[in-house]
Amino acid sequence: MKLEPPNNMTNKKRKKYVPLRSFSWSDNLQKTDAQILVEDTVKEWYKAKHPKASQSEIKFINSLSIRRCPFC
Repeated sequence: MKLEPPNNMTNKKRKKYVPLRSFSWSDNLQKTDAQILVEDTVKEWYKAKHPKASQSEIKFINSLSIRRCPFC
């Protein structure tokens, strides 16, 4: 069974954002305290918003069978 997204999901355009994990000073070896603070804060925000899944969570999700598209 092949699942396809509904028509209203295929025509959406994605906005392009500047990645928050790299900065203009990222390659600079001598960073100011303010630059270090900004980098560390953004890294913490990113990790909080995008946590890594545990092995048990991955195993559980992979064990689920898809019977039908949830959007149809």
